[in-house]
Amino acid sequence: MPVQNADVVLVELKRKTVTDGKGWYAFRNMPAGTYTVTVNGRPHAQVSFGAGPQLLREDIKLSPEAMALTSR
Repeated sequence: MPVQNADVVLVELKRKTVTDGKGWYAFRNMPAGTYTVTVNGRPHAQVSFGAGPQLLREDIKLSPEAMALTSR
């Protein structure tokens, strides 16, 4: 089930976005590197970006506790 209005953060870059009505989110113009992704303040994934244009899909499954945090 997609989660709407969840805060998604790339910790090392201090970049934040919010999921849309379908649970999608995007970060654009990413420098190469490895980043920690948090959802509603909880770490969920490590993602790596290489040099050059690319599309990376990272599906994040939330626990019931994390989903409860989205109903603020």
